[in-house]
Amino acid sequence: MKASDTKMDRLKATEREIRRQKQREKRGIRAVLELLGYRVTLIRGQEKPDTIVYVSKDGTKSKIGIEHTSYVVDALHGKESQGMGFYELWRKVSASIKRRLSHIPEVESVDGWVRFCTDVVPPHTCCRPLAAELIALAREFPMAQGEEKEFCRRLKYEPRTKKVVEIPTHYPLLRQYVEEVTLLNTGCHIRLWTCRNTSASHVGLSRRHIAEIITAYNGKAARYVWGNVDERWLIIAASGSPIFTTADPYPQWFEWDCPEIKVACTSLSFDRIYFWGGRFDWCKEIYPGAPIVQKEWRT
Repeated sequence: MKASDTKMDRLKATEREIRRQKQREKRGIRAVLELLGYRVTLIRGQEKPDTIVYVSKDGTKSKIGIEHTSYVVDALHGKESQGMGFYELWRKVSASIKRRLSHIPEVESVDGWVRFCTDVVPPHTCCRPLAAELIALAREFPMAQGEEKEFCRRLKYEPRTKKVVEIPTHYPLLRQYVEEVTLLNTGCHIRLWTCRNTSASHVGLSRRHIAEIITAYNGKAARYVWGNVDERWLIIAASGSPIFTTADPYPQWFEWDCPEIKVACTSLSFDRIYFWGGRFDWCKEIYPGAPIVQKEWRT
């Protein structure tokens, strides 16, 4: 394969990811507008701001310029999210595992849970080799149906049972990046392993984080080309996919009228600022301020 072909493939993959990201943004924007009672007639994607939306509500038509940004609970604005990093990494590793399992019948029934070391997210060049080592580990230690084994980076104490095994040294990537691996022979076909670093329960809202986002986008939006829009909006979206973007399911417990957010909203380039919790479908108008709108949610 020519180097130019590889570069072209990477460029195409990047363009596809950008298109997918834009589509996700449009879906989120539409969800917020419909939750607020607007009827969307047209969403036109662009840059700075992200979209121009034509809507109607209570018989009145309007044109809204909307800047959309994701809320990630484990990183301030402009900083990298370790959770998102593990999510993107595992998406590629698990896809490679799934492909390999389809060709290796003896481990098709093995289910796996992987926990990475939290000091660093492995580079994406390791995705396929990591998947290969995980599958090789499962093949090296065959298990009877219903049997479970745990593999650790290093044993801190003498294990009470033989189920806990130190990861062998001939798996260098697992030894370098993985804290523990749990394997279980389920007796049925399993091709979707789990990364424990991307599984989290009750995450929440950060006043400092939200204030940081408002301050940053207020400076950016002053340089945007808004055109003849009726209103300028900022939507801070916790879409719920992956879990690290998820906001608290009980938004009424959050102190929206706190000093940090008040200071961030003192001088704005936006007419309205909204926070959207996509997983539980609720929306809060942070500025100028209005009660939370929330759809009924059931398990």
